[in-house]
Amino acid sequence: MPNLEDCATIVDIEPVSGNALGAYKRLQVNFMFDAANNVTYSRFHPNMTLGVMYPTVFISQEIFVTPELEGKWNQELGVYLDALKIIFIAGLTIGSVGLVLCVAYLIILSKPREGYETIN
Repeated sequence: MPNLEDCATIVDIEPVSGNALGAYKRLQVNFMFDAANNVTYSRFHPNMTLGVMYPTVFISQEIFVTPELEGKWNQELGVYLDALKIIFIAGLTIGSVGLVLCVAYLIILSKPREGYETIN
């Protein structure tokens, strides 16, 4: 049964920089055994079933990032990733303070003012 891991061409990409971390290329060549070429092959393979795809060749290539290149990318991206963490924490803090201020402002506005009577 074909599945994604055995039959697909897969490329792993680092999400921040877009560099390829690994690639897998797989190719399978099949041979269709049907009535048209049955005369030729039936002499040598008399028990083969007609109308079936038989795998002939399976080629697989894999490539991965070397530790040296991984270290270089970590040095280049280290400052950027640290800046992203700081920006995330700063944004979270500013958003939390803003939420508290908005809630406090709404509470202040919802209190009735002194010296004013409501109109019924």
